[in-house]
Amino acid sequence: RAADVNAGLFTSPHLVHFRERIRDGEREIAAAEIVRGIDTLKKVCQGIDPHPTFFELAFLLALDWFKKRQREWVVLETGLGGRLDATNAIKPEVSVITSIGLDHQQHLGETLREIAAEKAGIIKPGVPVVTVKQQPEVMAVISETARRLEAPLTIVTTPLRGYQIGLFGQHQLWNATLAVAAFKAAGFKPAEPLLRKGLAQVSWPARFQRFEAERVIVDGAHNPPAAETLARTWQQ
Repeated sequence: RAADVNAGLFTSPHLVHFRERIRDGEREIAAAEIVRGIDTLKKVCQGIDPHPTFFELAFLLALDWFKKRQREWVVLETGLGGRLDATNAIKPEVSVITSIGLDHQQHLGETLREIAAEKAGIIKPGVPVVTVKQQPEVMAVISETARRLEAPLTIVTTPLRGYQIGLFGQHQLWNATLAVAAFKAAGFKPAEPLLRKGLAQVSWPARFQRFEAERVIVDGAHNPPAAETLARTWQQ
C-alpha cells in the first residue's frame, strides 16, 4: 500500500468475520459480494465429486473477486501445508516459506522433515523462493527442493535494522525482513522512505495486540512454537 500497489490479500483463518480473508488495499469483500459469489459457485460446483472443500471454495471466491477488481498483484497465504493446498494451483512470482515448527501433524506429518516437505511443495520450477534460516532438517529439505527445481533460493540470516515495525516481537521483525526480501525478489525496488512507512503502518489484530493501557494482551498463539514466541515477546 505504501508503494501505491493495490494488491489483493487472501489469508486464513479470520478473526471476527469471513470478509477478513479476502481484501485489497482499499477494502474487504462485502457481504453482498460473498452471497453473489456463493450463488455462482453453487452452479459451478454442481455434480462435482468430491465436492470442493470450504477452503477451496473460499479460494475460488477470492480469485474471482480479485479478477473483477483487476488486481495485478495478489498475496496468497496457503491454508494448510502447501504441496496439496488449493493456492498451489497458481504459479507465483515468488514463493515465501516462513519459520516451520510442529503443527497440524495429523495432516502434514509427525516430523519436522515431513512437515518441511509439505511446505516446500509450494516451490515452483525457476520461481524465486525466500525463507529464513531454519532448523537443519528443515533447511535441508527446502534447499534440496529448490536445487532440484532450479528455483533461486534466498535465505534471510539477519533481521532488518533501524526500522520501526508496527507489530511487537522479535519474530515480527524476522517476518518483516522476509516480507521485504520477497517484495524485492518479485521485482519491486522500493525506496527507503516507502519501506519505513509501510513497515511502521502494519496492523494485524491478535498478534500481541495490547489493550487497556497495555495491561491486556490478545494473541492467537495455538501451537508450542507460537506459545514459546508469545512468552518470549511478553518477557521482552
